[in-house]
Amino acid sequence: MGECRKTEWPWRGIPFRRNLRYLRKPWKTVDTGGKGVNWEPYWKKLITFSWASEGLRKNWQNQLREVQSEIGFEYIRFHGIFSDEMMVCNLGREGNMNYNWSYVDELFDFFRETGIKPFLELSFMPSELKRTNKTMFWQKANISPPRDMGAWTGLVTELTRHCVNRYGLGEVETWYYEIWNEPDYENVFWAGSKEEYFAFYRQTALAIKSISERIRVGGPSVTHQSVTDPSWLTDFLLYCKNNAVPLDFVSLHIYPETIAPTEHAKVQDLWTQLKQGESPEKLMKNWLSVKRIYLDRNNTYDALVSADAILKEFAPHDPQLHITEWNASAYGRNLIHDTCYVAAFIIRSILQCIGKADSIGYWTFTDIMEETKAGISAFHGGFGLISRDGLKKPAYYAYWFLSRLGREILVRGEEFIVTRAREDIQILACNFAYFDSLFLSGDTSALTATDRYSIYESGPDKEIRLCIAGLAGKYKITRYRLDRQHGSVFDEWVRMGAPEEMTQQVLQYLKGKARPEMAVKCVDLNGEYREKLIIPVHGVQMIMLERQM
Repeated sequence: MGECRKTEWPWRGIPFRRNLRYLRKPWKTVDTGGKGVNWEPYWKKLITFSWASEGLRKNWQNQLREVQSEIGFEYIRFHGIFSDEMMVCNLGREGNMNYNWSYVDELFDFFRETGIKPFLELSFMPSELKRTNKTMFWQKANISPPRDMGAWTGLVTELTRHCVNRYGLGEVETWYYEIWNEPDYENVFWAGSKEEYFAFYRQTALAIKSISERIRVGGPSVTHQSVTDPSWLTDFLLYCKNNAVPLDFVSLHIYPETIAPTEHAKVQDLWTQLKQGESPEKLMKNWLSVKRIYLDRNNTYDALVSADAILKEFAPHDPQLHITEWNASAYGRNLIHDTCYVAAFIIRSILQCIGKADSIGYWTFTDIMEETKAGISAFHGGFGLISRDGLKKPAYYAYWFLSRLGREILVRGEEFIVTRAREDIQILACNFAYFDSLFLSGDTSALTATDRYSIYESGPDKEIRLCIAGLAGKYKITRYRLDRQHGSVFDEWVRMGAPEEMTQQVLQYLKGKARPEMAVKCVDLNGEYREKLIIPVHGVQMIMLERQM
Protein backbone atom coordinates (compact mmCIF):
# COMPACT_ATOMS: atom_id res chain seq x y z
CA MET A 1 0.00 0.00 0.00
CA GLY A 2 1.36 3.39 -0.98
CA GLU A 3 2.56 5.91 1.57
CA CYS A 4 0.28 8.81 2.42
CA ARG A 5 2.14 12.06 3.13
CA LYS A 6 1.23 13.88 6.31
CA THR A 7 -0.19 17.32 5.54
CA GLU A 8 -2.27 20.03 7.09
CA TRP A 9 -5.70 20.71 5.62
CA PRO A 10 -5.19 23.18 2.78
CA TRP A 11 -7.98 25.42 4.04
CA ARG A 12 -6.57 25.67 7.59
CA GLY A 13 -5.71 29.20 8.59
CA ILE A 14 -7.92 30.87 5.99
CA PRO A 15 -9.34 34.01 7.68
CA PHE A 16 -13.10 34.20 8.03
CA ARG A 17 -15.24 37.33 7.82
CA ARG A 18 -14.83 39.55 10.85
CA ASN A 19 -18.55 39.70 11.50
CA LEU A 20 -18.91 35.91 11.39
CA ARG A 21 -20.65 34.31 14.36
CA TYR A 22 -20.39 30.60 15.07
CA LEU A 23 -22.88 28.30 16.74
CA ARG A 24 -20.24 27.25 19.27
CA LYS A 25 -20.70 23.75 20.63
CA PRO A 26 -18.81 21.78 23.26
CA TRP A 27 -16.74 18.82 22.16
CA LYS A 28 -18.99 15.86 21.42
CA THR A 29 -17.27 12.61 22.41
CA VAL A 30 -18.01 9.53 20.33
CA ASP A 31 -16.84 6.28 21.94
CA THR A 32 -15.95 3.70 19.32
CA GLY A 33 -15.52 1.03 21.99
CA GLY A 34 -19.25 0.50 22.36
CA LYS A 35 -21.73 -1.02 19.97
CA GLY A 36 -23.67 1.31 17.70
CA VAL A 37 -27.10 0.98 16.15
CA ASN A 38 -27.41 -0.92 12.88
CA TRP A 39 -29.47 0.77 10.18
CA GLU A 40 -30.56 0.17 6.62
CA PRO A 41 -29.94 2.98 4.13
CA TYR A 42 -33.65 3.32 3.30
CA TRP A 43 -32.92 6.34 1.11
CA LYS A 44 -30.90 4.06 -1.20
CA LYS A 45 -33.76 1.66 -1.85
CA LEU A 46 -35.55 3.85 -4.40
CA ILE A 47 -34.80 6.46 -7.06
CA THR A 48 -37.16 7.73 -9.75
CA PHE A 49 -37.45 9.14 -13.24
CA SER A 50 -40.29 10.63 -15.20
CA TRP A 51 -41.39 8.57 -18.19
CA ALA A 52 -40.74 5.01 -19.36
CA SER A 53 -39.86 5.92 -22.95
CA GLU A 54 -37.18 8.35 -21.75
CA GLY A 55 -35.28 5.34 -20.46
CA LEU A 56 -34.63 4.22 -24.06
CA ARG A 57 -32.39 7.22 -24.79
CA LYS A 58 -28.61 7.03 -24.86
CA ASN A 59 -27.93 10.14 -22.74
CA TRP A 60 -30.48 9.04 -20.15
CA GLN A 61 -28.93 5.59 -19.95
CA ASN A 62 -25.44 7.01 -19.60
CA GLN A 63 -26.57 9.07 -16.63
CA LEU A 64 -28.21 6.11 -14.90
CA ARG A 65 -25.07 4.02 -15.42
CA GLU A 66 -23.05 6.70 -13.66
CA VAL A 67 -25.58 7.00 -10.82
CA GLN A 68 -25.50 3.26 -10.28
CA SER A 69 -21.72 2.99 -10.41
CA GLU A 70 -21.22 5.80 -7.87
CA ILE A 71 -24.29 5.44 -5.61
CA GLY A 72 -26.17 2.25 -6.45
CA PHE A 73 -29.92 2.43 -5.85
CA GLU A 74 -31.96 -0.78 -5.51
CA TYR A 75 -35.25 0.14 -7.24
CA ILE A 76 -36.40 2.68 -9.82
CA ARG A 77 -39.94 4.05 -10.19
CA PHE A 78 -41.45 5.89 -13.16
CA HIS A 79 -44.65 6.77 -15.05
CA GLY A 80 -45.90 5.48 -18.36
CA ILE A 81 -45.13 1.78 -18.69
CA PHE A 82 -48.36 1.48 -20.73
CA SER A 83 -48.04 4.83 -22.50
CA ASP A 84 -48.59 4.96 -26.23
CA GLU A 85 -44.88 5.63 -26.79
CA MET A 86 -44.10 2.16 -25.38
CA MET A 87 -46.42 0.68 -28.06
CA VAL A 88 -47.55 -2.22 -25.89
CA CYS A 89 -51.20 -2.42 -26.95
CA ASN A 90 -52.14 -3.09 -30.56
CA LEU A 91 -55.72 -3.74 -31.67
CA GLY A 92 -56.14 -6.30 -34.42
CA ARG A 93 -58.62 -5.98 -37.27
CA GLU A 94 -61.13 -8.18 -35.48
CA GLY A 95 -60.84 -6.30 -32.20
CA ASN A 96 -58.41 -8.70 -30.56
CA MET A 97 -55.53 -7.24 -28.53
CA ASN A 98 -51.92 -7.97 -29.46
CA TYR A 99 -49.12 -7.06 -27.06
CA ASN A 100 -45.70 -5.84 -28.13
CA TRP A 101 -43.21 -6.04 -25.25
CA SER A 102 -40.09 -5.07 -27.20
CA TYR A 103 -39.66 -1.59 -25.68
CA VAL A 104 -40.56 -2.86 -22.21
CA ASP A 105 -37.93 -5.59 -22.61
CA GLU A 106 -35.34 -3.08 -23.75
CA LEU A 107 -35.99 -0.91 -20.70
CA PHE A 108 -36.08 -3.76 -18.18
CA ASP A 109 -32.99 -5.39 -19.70
CA PHE A 110 -31.16 -2.12 -19.19
CA PHE A 111 -32.31 -2.05 -15.57
CA ARG A 112 -30.79 -5.51 -15.08
CA GLU A 113 -27.57 -4.37 -16.74
CA THR A 114 -27.23 -1.50 -14.27
CA GLY A 115 -28.25 -3.54 -11.21
CA ILE A 116 -31.59 -1.88 -10.46
CA LYS A 117 -35.11 -3.34 -10.20
CA PRO A 118 -38.45 -1.92 -11.34
CA PHE A 119 -40.76 -0.28 -8.83
CA LEU A 120 -43.49 -0.62 -11.38
CA GLU A 121 -46.12 2.12 -11.40
CA LEU A 122 -49.05 0.87 -13.47
CA SER A 123 -50.08 3.94 -15.44
CA PHE A 124 -51.31 5.65 -17.53
CA MET A 125 -54.13 4.30 -19.69
CA PRO A 126 -53.17 3.22 -23.23
CA SER A 127 -55.34 4.74 -25.95
CA GLU A 128 -56.73 1.32 -26.89
CA LEU A 129 -58.33 0.98 -23.42
CA LYS A 130 -59.24 4.57 -22.50
CA ARG A 131 -62.75 5.50 -21.46
CA THR A 132 -62.35 9.25 -22.09
CA ASN A 133 -59.91 11.57 -23.84
CA LYS A 134 -58.79 13.35 -20.65
CA THR A 135 -55.01 13.74 -20.54
CA MET A 136 -52.20 15.26 -18.47
CA PHE A 137 -48.59 16.29 -19.14
CA TRP A 138 -46.95 17.23 -22.39
CA GLN A 139 -47.03 13.52 -23.35
CA LYS A 140 -50.84 13.63 -23.17
CA ALA A 141 -50.96 10.83 -20.64
CA ASN A 142 -54.51 9.48 -20.52
CA ILE A 143 -55.85 9.66 -16.97
CA SER A 144 -59.17 7.87 -17.43
CA PRO A 145 -60.24 4.52 -16.04
CA PRO A 146 -60.49 1.72 -18.61
CA ARG A 147 -63.68 1.37 -20.57
CA ASP A 148 -63.37 -2.40 -20.09
CA MET A 149 -61.95 -3.56 -16.78
CA GLY A 150 -61.37 -7.06 -18.14
CA ALA A 151 -59.16 -5.66 -20.89
CA TRP A 152 -57.16 -3.72 -18.32
CA THR A 153 -56.64 -6.66 -15.97
CA GLY A 154 -55.75 -8.76 -19.00
CA LEU A 155 -53.05 -6.24 -19.90
CA VAL A 156 -51.65 -6.26 -16.36
CA THR A 157 -51.76 -10.05 -16.17
CA GLU A 158 -50.01 -10.46 -19.51
CA LEU A 159 -47.29 -7.98 -18.53
CA THR A 160 -46.65 -9.91 -15.33
CA ARG A 161 -46.70 -13.27 -17.07
CA HIS A 162 -44.31 -12.00 -19.74
CA CYS A 163 -41.88 -10.66 -17.11
CA VAL A 164 -42.01 -13.98 -15.21
CA ASN A 165 -41.23 -15.89 -18.42
CA ARG A 166 -38.38 -13.53 -19.30
CA TYR A 167 -36.78 -12.85 -15.91
CA GLY A 168 -38.03 -15.66 -13.69
CA LEU A 169 -40.72 -15.83 -11.02
CA GLY A 170 -38.23 -15.41 -8.19
CA GLU A 171 -36.99 -12.15 -9.69
CA VAL A 172 -40.46 -10.69 -10.34
CA GLU A 173 -41.48 -11.53 -6.79
CA THR A 174 -38.80 -9.06 -5.63
CA TRP A 175 -40.39 -6.22 -7.62
CA TYR A 176 -43.06 -3.77 -6.44
CA TYR A 177 -46.30 -3.09 -8.33
CA GLU A 178 -47.77 0.34 -7.56
CA ILE A 179 -51.29 0.84 -8.87
CA TRP A 180 -51.69 4.24 -10.57
CA ASN A 181 -50.40 7.70 -9.67
CA GLU A 182 -52.10 10.28 -7.41
CA PRO A 183 -55.73 9.21 -7.88
CA ASP A 184 -56.69 11.61 -5.09
CA TYR A 185 -56.19 14.40 -7.66
CA GLU A 186 -59.47 13.67 -9.41
CA ASN A 187 -59.63 14.97 -12.98
CA VAL A 188 -55.94 15.84 -12.76
CA PHE A 189 -54.35 12.37 -12.58
CA TRP A 190 -57.49 10.23 -12.29
CA ALA A 191 -60.63 10.95 -14.32
CA GLY A 192 -62.86 8.83 -12.14
CA SER A 193 -64.32 8.92 -8.65
CA LYS A 194 -62.67 7.78 -5.44
CA GLU A 195 -64.92 4.73 -5.34
CA GLU A 196 -63.98 3.86 -8.92
CA TYR A 197 -60.31 3.93 -7.98
CA PHE A 198 -60.91 1.62 -5.03
CA ALA A 199 -62.59 -0.94 -7.31
CA PHE A 200 -59.85 -0.40 -9.93
CA TYR A 201 -57.17 -1.02 -7.33
CA ARG A 202 -58.88 -4.18 -6.04
CA GLN A 203 -59.26 -5.82 -9.43
CA THR A 204 -55.74 -4.85 -10.52
CA ALA A 205 -54.20 -6.21 -7.32
CA LEU A 206 -56.12 -9.49 -7.62
CA ALA A 207 -54.99 -9.85 -11.25
CA ILE A 208 -51.34 -9.56 -10.20
CA LYS A 209 -51.80 -11.91 -7.27
CA SER A 210 -53.33 -14.49 -9.63
CA ILE A 211 -49.81 -14.95 -11.02
CA SER A 212 -48.20 -15.23 -7.59
CA GLU A 213 -49.34 -14.33 -4.10
CA ARG A 214 -45.78 -13.29 -3.31
CA ILE A 215 -45.67 -10.46 -5.85
CA ARG A 216 -45.91 -7.22 -3.88
CA VAL A 217 -48.75 -4.84 -4.75
CA GLY A 218 -49.69 -1.53 -3.22
CA GLY A 219 -50.77 2.08 -3.51
CA PRO A 220 -52.57 4.39 -3.54
CA SER A 221 -49.65 6.69 -4.50
CA VAL A 222 -51.41 9.73 -3.07
CA THR A 223 -50.17 13.23 -2.34
CA HIS A 224 -49.12 14.93 0.87
CA GLN A 225 -52.56 16.49 1.19
CA SER A 226 -53.94 13.01 1.86
CA VAL A 227 -51.80 12.90 4.99
CA THR A 228 -52.68 16.35 6.31
CA ASP A 229 -56.34 15.74 5.38
CA PRO A 230 -56.45 11.96 5.73
CA SER A 231 -60.04 11.19 4.77
CA TRP A 232 -59.12 9.91 1.28
CA LEU A 233 -56.30 7.71 2.57
CA THR A 234 -58.24 6.37 5.53
CA ASP A 235 -61.19 5.51 3.29
CA PHE A 236 -58.83 3.56 1.03
CA LEU A 237 -57.26 1.69 3.94
CA LEU A 238 -60.68 0.83 5.38
CA TYR A 239 -61.81 -0.37 1.95
CA CYS A 240 -58.85 -2.74 1.77
CA LYS A 241 -59.43 -3.94 5.33
CA ASN A 242 -63.17 -4.49 4.96
CA ASN A 243 -62.92 -6.21 1.58
CA ALA A 244 -59.77 -8.30 2.15
CA VAL A 245 -57.98 -6.46 -0.66
CA PRO A 246 -54.23 -7.17 -1.01
CA LEU A 247 -52.09 -4.31 0.26
CA ASP A 248 -48.42 -5.15 0.76
CA PHE A 249 -47.29 -1.53 0.91
CA VAL A 250 -48.70 1.97 1.10
CA SER A 251 -47.16 4.62 -1.16
CA LEU A 252 -47.28 8.37 -0.61
CA HIS A 253 -45.77 11.51 -2.15
CA ILE A 254 -44.27 14.26 -0.01
CA TYR A 255 -43.45 17.76 -1.18
CA PRO A 256 -43.04 20.78 1.14
CA GLU A 257 -45.56 22.95 -0.71
CA THR A 258 -49.28 23.46 -0.69
CA ILE A 259 -51.62 25.60 -2.75
CA ALA A 260 -52.19 29.07 -1.33
CA PRO A 261 -55.78 29.51 -0.06
CA THR A 262 -56.26 32.42 -2.47
CA GLU A 263 -55.54 30.06 -5.38
CA HIS A 264 -58.21 27.43 -4.69
CA ALA A 265 -60.67 29.08 -7.09
CA LYS A 266 -58.01 29.08 -9.83
CA VAL A 267 -57.35 25.38 -9.23
CA GLN A 268 -61.07 24.61 -9.44
CA ASP A 269 -61.21 26.57 -12.70
CA LEU A 270 -58.30 24.55 -14.09
CA TRP A 271 -60.11 21.32 -13.27
CA THR A 272 -63.19 22.65 -15.07
CA GLN A 273 -61.03 23.51 -18.10
CA LEU A 274 -59.65 19.99 -18.03
CA LYS A 275 -63.13 18.50 -18.04
CA GLN A 276 -64.03 20.73 -20.98
CA GLY A 277 -61.08 19.50 -23.02
CA GLU A 278 -58.65 22.42 -22.74
CA SER A 279 -55.27 21.68 -24.37
CA PRO A 280 -52.65 20.03 -22.09
CA GLU A 281 -50.08 22.72 -23.00
CA LYS A 282 -52.31 25.59 -21.86
CA LEU A 283 -53.41 23.72 -18.75
CA MET A 284 -49.81 23.02 -17.73
CA LYS A 285 -48.83 26.66 -18.23
CA ASN A 286 -51.76 27.80 -16.08
CA TRP A 287 -51.05 25.15 -13.47
CA LEU A 288 -47.45 26.32 -13.07
CA SER A 289 -48.69 29.87 -12.42
CA VAL A 290 -50.62 28.77 -9.32
CA LYS A 291 -49.21 30.41 -6.20
CA ARG A 292 -47.77 27.96 -3.68
CA ILE A 293 -46.70 28.36 -0.09
CA TYR A 294 -44.12 26.29 1.74
CA LEU A 295 -44.83 24.18 4.78
CA ASP A 296 -42.77 23.82 7.95
CA ARG A 297 -39.04 23.05 7.71
CA ASN A 298 -39.74 19.64 9.27
CA ASN A 299 -42.47 18.80 6.80
CA THR A 300 -40.97 15.50 5.61
CA TYR A 301 -40.56 14.18 9.15
CA ASP A 302 -43.98 15.45 10.25
CA ALA A 303 -45.67 13.85 7.23
CA LEU A 304 -44.05 10.49 7.96
CA VAL A 305 -45.07 10.62 11.62
CA SER A 306 -48.66 11.41 10.58
CA ALA A 307 -48.64 8.63 7.98
CA ASP A 308 -47.40 6.14 10.55
CA ALA A 309 -50.24 7.04 12.90
CA ILE A 310 -52.81 6.65 10.10
CA LEU A 311 -51.44 3.25 9.08
CA LYS A 312 -51.41 1.97 12.65
CA GLU A 313 -55.05 2.92 13.11
CA PHE A 314 -56.59 2.04 9.75
CA ALA A 315 -54.32 -0.30 7.73
CA PRO A 316 -55.49 -3.92 7.47
CA HIS A 317 -52.15 -5.22 8.81
CA ASP A 318 -48.61 -3.82 8.89
CA PRO A 319 -47.82 -2.77 5.31
CA GLN A 320 -44.51 -1.26 4.26
CA LEU A 321 -44.44 2.52 3.73
CA HIS A 322 -42.79 3.82 0.57
CA ILE A 323 -42.47 7.48 -0.37
CA THR A 324 -42.42 7.11 -4.13
CA GLU A 325 -42.00 10.83 -4.86
CA TRP A 326 -40.13 13.35 -2.72
CA ASN A 327 -38.26 16.56 -3.42
CA ALA A 328 -37.56 20.05 -2.10
CA SER A 329 -40.32 21.35 -4.41
CA ALA A 330 -43.19 19.93 -6.47
CA TYR A 331 -42.57 22.48 -9.22
CA GLY A 332 -40.40 21.26 -12.08
CA ARG A 333 -39.09 24.75 -12.84
CA ASN A 334 -38.25 25.81 -9.29
CA LEU A 335 -34.84 27.47 -9.46
CA ILE A 336 -33.88 26.22 -5.99
CA HIS A 337 -33.40 22.70 -7.39
CA ASP A 338 -29.98 23.57 -8.82
CA THR A 339 -28.58 25.08 -5.61
CA CYS A 340 -26.62 23.95 -2.57
CA TYR A 341 -29.78 24.31 -0.47
CA VAL A 342 -31.12 21.01 -1.80
CA ALA A 343 -28.01 19.07 -0.74
CA ALA A 344 -28.44 20.19 2.87
CA PHE A 345 -32.21 19.60 2.62
CA ILE A 346 -31.67 16.00 1.48
CA ILE A 347 -29.09 15.13 4.12
CA ARG A 348 -30.97 16.76 7.00
CA SER A 349 -34.25 15.12 6.01
CA ILE A 350 -32.73 11.67 5.49
CA LEU A 351 -30.99 11.76 8.88
CA GLN A 352 -34.11 13.11 10.60
CA CYS A 353 -36.39 10.43 9.15
CA ILE A 354 -34.35 7.28 9.84
CA GLY A 355 -36.76 4.52 10.83
CA LYS A 356 -39.86 6.34 9.57
CA ALA A 357 -40.20 4.79 6.07
CA ASP A 358 -39.04 1.77 4.10
CA SER A 359 -37.94 3.96 1.19
CA ILE A 360 -37.97 7.59 0.13
CA GLY A 361 -37.57 8.05 -3.61
CA TYR A 362 -36.15 11.37 -4.77
CA TRP A 363 -38.03 12.77 -7.77
CA THR A 364 -35.98 12.53 -10.08
CA PHE A 365 -32.40 11.42 -10.81
CA THR A 366 -32.17 13.40 -14.09
CA ASP A 367 -33.38 16.56 -15.78
CA ILE A 368 -33.94 14.54 -18.96
CA MET A 369 -37.69 14.49 -18.53
CA GLU A 370 -40.69 15.76 -20.47
CA GLU A 371 -43.71 16.14 -18.24
CA THR A 372 -43.50 19.63 -19.68
CA LYS A 373 -41.39 20.66 -22.64
CA ALA A 374 -37.66 20.33 -22.04
CA GLY A 375 -36.13 23.16 -20.04
CA ILE A 376 -34.48 25.85 -22.15
CA SER A 377 -31.84 27.02 -19.69
CA ALA A 378 -28.96 24.76 -18.70
CA PHE A 379 -30.04 25.39 -15.10
CA HIS A 380 -33.81 25.75 -15.41
CA GLY A 381 -34.70 24.41 -11.97
CA GLY A 382 -35.44 20.87 -13.08
CA PHE A 383 -36.09 18.14 -10.54
CA GLY A 384 -32.99 16.11 -11.37
CA LEU A 385 -29.86 15.27 -9.42
CA ILE A 386 -28.09 15.62 -12.78
CA SER A 387 -28.71 18.32 -15.38
CA ARG A 388 -29.75 17.55 -18.94
CA ASP A 389 -26.09 18.10 -19.95
CA GLY A 390 -24.80 15.59 -17.42
CA LEU A 391 -23.66 18.14 -14.82
CA LYS A 392 -23.96 16.84 -11.25
CA LYS A 393 -25.83 19.25 -9.02
CA PRO A 394 -25.15 19.62 -5.28
CA ALA A 395 -28.18 17.35 -4.67
CA TYR A 396 -26.34 14.53 -6.45
CA TYR A 397 -23.47 14.77 -4.01
CA ALA A 398 -25.83 14.61 -1.05
CA TYR A 399 -26.56 11.04 -2.14
CA TRP A 400 -22.92 10.43 -2.99
CA PHE A 401 -21.99 11.36 0.60
CA LEU A 402 -24.82 9.29 2.09
CA SER A 403 -23.70 6.26 0.09
CA ARG A 404 -20.35 6.35 1.88
CA LEU A 405 -21.77 6.05 5.37
CA GLY A 406 -21.32 2.83 7.32
CA ARG A 407 -24.18 0.60 8.42
CA GLU A 408 -23.58 1.18 12.13
CA ILE A 409 -24.60 4.52 13.67
CA LEU A 410 -22.40 5.64 16.55
CA VAL A 411 -24.10 8.97 17.14
CA ARG A 412 -26.65 11.10 15.30
CA GLY A 413 -27.62 14.74 15.68
CA GLU A 414 -30.10 16.93 13.87
CA GLU A 415 -27.66 17.74 11.08
CA PHE A 416 -24.77 15.30 11.53
CA ILE A 417 -24.10 11.59 11.85
CA VAL A 418 -21.10 9.41 12.76
CA THR A 419 -21.08 5.85 11.45
CA ARG A 420 -18.71 2.88 11.38
CA ALA A 421 -17.85 0.19 8.85
CA ARG A 422 -15.51 -2.32 10.52
CA GLU A 423 -12.57 -0.17 11.71
CA ASP A 424 -13.40 2.82 9.50
CA ILE A 425 -15.30 5.89 10.71
CA GLN A 426 -17.46 8.24 8.64
CA ILE A 427 -18.62 11.72 9.68
CA LEU A 428 -21.24 13.61 7.68
CA ALA A 429 -22.63 17.04 8.57
CA CYS A 430 -24.52 19.91 6.96
CA ASN A 431 -25.69 23.44 7.74
CA PHE A 432 -29.35 23.74 6.80
CA ALA A 433 -31.11 27.11 6.47
CA TYR A 434 -34.77 27.33 5.49
CA PHE A 435 -36.65 29.93 3.48
CA ASP A 436 -37.34 33.40 4.84
CA SER A 437 -40.85 34.52 5.79
CA LEU A 438 -41.57 36.24 2.46
CA PHE A 439 -40.76 33.18 0.39
CA LEU A 440 -42.68 30.94 2.77
CA SER A 441 -45.76 33.08 2.20
CA GLY A 442 -45.51 32.67 -1.57
CA ASP A 443 -43.51 35.77 -2.56
CA THR A 444 -40.94 34.42 -5.02
CA SER A 445 -39.85 37.80 -6.45
CA ALA A 446 -36.35 37.56 -4.93
CA LEU A 447 -35.62 34.32 -6.78
CA THR A 448 -33.95 34.99 -10.13
CA ALA A 449 -31.97 33.04 -12.70
CA THR A 450 -28.62 33.99 -11.17
CA ASP A 451 -29.58 35.07 -7.63
CA ARG A 452 -31.06 32.03 -5.94
CA TYR A 453 -29.92 32.47 -2.35
CA SER A 454 -31.63 35.71 -1.29
CA ILE A 455 -34.77 33.80 -0.32
CA TYR A 456 -33.28 32.05 2.73
CA GLU A 457 -33.11 33.00 6.37
CA SER A 458 -29.73 34.36 7.41
CA GLY A 459 -27.57 32.25 9.66
CA PRO A 460 -24.03 31.80 10.93
CA ASP A 461 -21.52 29.19 9.94
CA LYS A 462 -22.07 26.06 11.98
CA GLU A 463 -19.36 24.70 14.23
CA ILE A 464 -19.37 21.03 15.23
CA ARG A 465 -16.64 19.70 17.50
CA LEU A 466 -16.18 15.93 17.58
CA CYS A 467 -13.83 13.77 19.61
CA ILE A 468 -13.71 10.21 18.26
CA ALA A 469 -12.39 8.13 21.15
CA GLY A 470 -10.92 4.63 20.99
CA LEU A 471 -8.88 4.97 17.79
CA ALA A 472 -5.26 3.86 17.66
CA GLY A 473 -2.93 3.27 14.76
CA LYS A 474 -2.40 4.75 11.34
CA TYR A 475 -5.42 6.27 9.60
CA LYS A 476 -5.90 7.87 6.23
CA ILE A 477 -8.25 10.81 6.66
CA THR A 478 -10.13 12.11 3.65
CA ARG A 479 -12.12 15.28 4.00
CA TYR A 480 -14.70 16.60 1.53
CA ARG A 481 -16.55 19.86 1.49
CA LEU A 482 -19.38 21.01 -0.73
CA ASP A 483 -20.73 24.54 -0.62
CA ARG A 484 -21.23 27.56 -2.87
CA GLN A 485 -17.47 27.97 -3.28
CA HIS A 486 -16.54 24.31 -3.56
CA GLY A 487 -18.20 21.84 -5.89
CA SER A 488 -21.50 23.58 -6.68
CA VAL A 489 -21.79 23.51 -10.46
CA PHE A 490 -24.59 26.08 -10.53
CA ASP A 491 -22.56 28.62 -8.56
CA GLU A 492 -19.54 28.00 -10.76
CA TRP A 493 -21.74 28.53 -13.82
CA VAL A 494 -22.88 31.88 -12.44
CA ARG A 495 -19.29 32.91 -11.69
CA MET A 496 -18.28 32.23 -15.29
CA GLY A 497 -21.06 34.48 -16.60
CA ALA A 498 -24.07 32.09 -16.75
CA PRO A 499 -23.58 31.11 -20.42
CA GLU A 500 -26.58 29.40 -22.00
CA GLU A 501 -24.97 28.11 -25.18
CA MET A 502 -22.19 25.96 -23.77
CA THR A 503 -19.60 24.24 -25.89
CA GLN A 504 -18.22 20.81 -24.99
CA GLN A 505 -15.13 22.61 -23.72
CA VAL A 506 -17.22 24.66 -21.28
CA LEU A 507 -19.19 21.58 -20.19
CA GLN A 508 -15.99 19.65 -19.52
CA TYR A 509 -14.68 22.56 -17.46
CA LEU A 510 -17.87 22.64 -15.39
CA LYS A 511 -17.81 18.87 -14.93
CA GLY A 512 -14.35 19.25 -13.48
CA LYS A 513 -15.63 21.86 -11.05
CA ALA A 514 -18.79 19.92 -10.16
CA ARG A 515 -17.28 17.83 -7.40
CA PRO A 516 -16.62 18.40 -3.70
CA GLU A 517 -13.21 19.68 -2.69
CA MET A 518 -11.09 16.87 -1.27
CA ALA A 519 -8.03 16.81 0.98
CA VAL A 520 -6.16 13.74 2.24
CA LYS A 521 -3.66 13.22 5.05
CA CYS A 522 -2.33 10.38 7.18
CA VAL A 523 -2.12 10.51 10.95
CA ASP A 524 -0.93 8.20 13.72
CA LEU A 525 -3.65 8.13 16.37
CA ASN A 526 -3.09 7.25 19.98
CA GLY A 527 -6.52 6.96 21.51
CA GLU A 528 -8.62 9.66 19.90
CA TYR A 529 -9.20 11.89 16.90
CA ARG A 530 -10.45 15.46 17.30
CA GLU A 531 -12.04 17.44 14.50
CA LYS A 532 -13.71 20.84 14.37
CA LEU A 533 -16.02 21.32 11.41
CA ILE A 534 -16.97 24.85 10.38
CA ILE A 535 -19.70 24.64 7.76
CA PRO A 536 -21.18 27.60 5.88
CA VAL A 537 -24.92 27.89 5.34
CA HIS A 538 -26.10 25.34 2.74
CA GLY A 539 -22.75 23.56 3.09
CA VAL A 540 -21.95 19.88 3.58
CA GLN A 541 -18.77 18.27 4.87
CA MET A 542 -17.72 14.66 5.16
CA ILE A 543 -14.70 13.14 6.88
CA MET A 544 -13.70 9.51 6.35
CA LEU A 545 -11.18 7.81 8.65
CA GLU A 546 -9.82 4.65 7.03
CA ARG A 547 -7.65 2.26 9.04
CA GLN A 548 -4.31 1.56 7.39
CA MET A 549 -2.10 -1.48 7.75
